[in-house]
Amino acid sequence: MAEEVKMTIEEAKRTVGLKDNAFKDYLASRVLFNQELLIQGCYFACTSLEKEIKGYLEVIGKKISIKHDLKKLFSLLKSVKPDISAKLNEEFFEVLNKIYKARYTENLPANYNFTIVRNKFLSELDYSYSILNPLFKFRLSIVKEFGKTKYENAVEKKDPRLFNNNYLLQRISKEDFFKNPDVVLEYRIASNHEIFEVLYRIPSILNDGKFKFEGCRQLAPNSFNLSHKTEEPGYH
Repeated sequence: MAEEVKMTIEEAKRTVGLKDNAFKDYLASRVLFNQELLIQGCYFACTSLEKEIKGYLEVIGKKISIKHDLKKLFSLLKSVKPDISAKLNEEFFEVLNKIYKARYTENLPANYNFTIVRNKFLSELDYSYSILNPLFKFRLSIVKEFGKTKYENAVEKKDPRLFNNNYLLQRISKEDFFKNPDVVLEYRIASNHEIFEVLYRIPSILNDGKFKFEGCRQLAPNSFNLSHKTEEPGYH
């Protein structure tokens, strides 16, 4: 049974706020991924997982000053709760953290790049959130039972924003889910600092747990290679 922790009003407001906003960011991320706004989907995926980890760490007594660095938060989670971090894909958290930096292009160096594979990222987000969300709940001291999280309520109500393209809740194996056609976005700051962004479709993906792919690999000033095979004309 999980340990119960008493909190001050200020502590409770902070962690309740983190939990609430983590779920809202998670839903926003899912909607954006499914609308093929992949970079924006990654931004909200990053903040959602960041807030869930922060909330959990603070509930167990860790005061967190880390801001907008999912990689550092994952390392901290790994150091204090290795049994939880072992269930998660660290590479996914590292890549989300890298993509989050693309909010401000003026700070990006030449050759900064990434690749987003929609269904692969979405499925890993769904899985990661399903691991982190149950780690802590809240109740008033005068109430005996813990309430359901907003995630649990949304599952019960079959919220379409949550169920759309969700292999876990639709009880589809990853192998079958990854057989579906997918969308890939590749991004690069070229050697001359010009921004290249390519969105294309692929017939399927591999269930290999990999998220680090070189985006728009530059072969020459005006020549680039894509990281995934596509059958679309004009891309190679």
